[in-house]
Amino acid sequence: MFTHQELTRVIDAERIIFSHDFAKALWGEEELQHVNQAFSKVVKDGWRRHLQQMVIAEDPIKYLGENLE
Repeated sequence: MFTHQELTRVIDAERIIFSHDFAKALWGEEELQHVNQAFSKVVKDGWRRHLQQMVIAEDPIKYLGENLE
């Protein structure tokens, strides 16, 4: 069990990690190229794509670590 103080730290960390400002600062406005079997597409605002992927990842912290540039 978490103490109230520990739980507050976890919530604050999640609030930062999943924020738009954090993602923009980390990944910036880079362009990402997504390729699949049907098409290739260049997407601006790479930070938004990374944030979306991190949110749905099984382990968001692992995704974050694997995608630091």
